[in-house]
Amino acid sequence: YQGSEGEAANMRYQGAITEVTRSCTRQGGTLNMTIAAAGRVVPGPQGSAGTVTLPIRVTVYQDTQEIHSQVVNHQVSVADNIGATQFIFNYTNFSMPTPATRNVRAVVGFETASR
Repeated sequence: YQGSEGEAANMRYQGAITEVTRSCTRQGGTLNMTIAAAGRVVPGPQGSAGTVTLPIRVTVYQDTQEIHSQVVNHQVSVADNIGATQFIFNYTNFSMPTPATRNVRAVVGFETASR
């Protein structure tokens, strides 16, 4: 992210999501989903200490139909430009009527400008 495309020498940082999990609770006919992602930010040649904004998209599907999608700008504090900085992203903004079958899934990834 935040470098000239195709120019690795200009890269400021690279983000990676390494794990995604979710927790569901049912309450009064409503399914509440908490979605979490873990990842890391690695500075590139033009990287520096400071705050990095990661555009993270959370999409929820029921069977193959997209029923929810939102981009969250997640802030990560990078202490130095030598090693990776780990981050945890939590998303609690999703509820729906409890489905009859277990056919709901969540996908977390970085937002791209082409969407």
